[in-house]
Amino acid sequence: MQKVNTSPHDKDVSHLKASSVSVSYLLVCLVALYVVKVRAEAMQKASELVPSGMLSVVGRPQAQYKYACVQAKDFCKSQGIEEPVCAVANYLFPDGRVIAGHQKVQSINPKHPQFIQIIVV
Repeated sequence: MQKVNTSPHDKDVSHLKASSVSVSYLLVCLVALYVVKVRAEAMQKASELVPSGMLSVVGRPQAQYKYACVQAKDFCKSQGIEEPVCAVANYLFPDGRVIAGHQKVQSINPKHPQFIQIIVV
């Protein structure tokens, strides 16, 4: 077997590599936090422009969330709201969703036949 010669310079290089990885990881984290901050500020501005909100809902397996959102938009249009928004904003678990949109969407009667498969939590 041959003995591998390691010089003190090799140890310095390995420390530099480790510290450069740490610095690059820190920079990635800082950029990610900045993106989250910018998104949060944009969402706040949007919520101030138009009365809006979010609902956590649980539906039965046959629930049709997209169809319920279409019906909610039609309801809002009938109330005189231009360009209403209603959409699934997040998937919480298999039958759980967050529905976001115009505040009028939240005032729809949940006992309406289109929404009978969805329960507001």
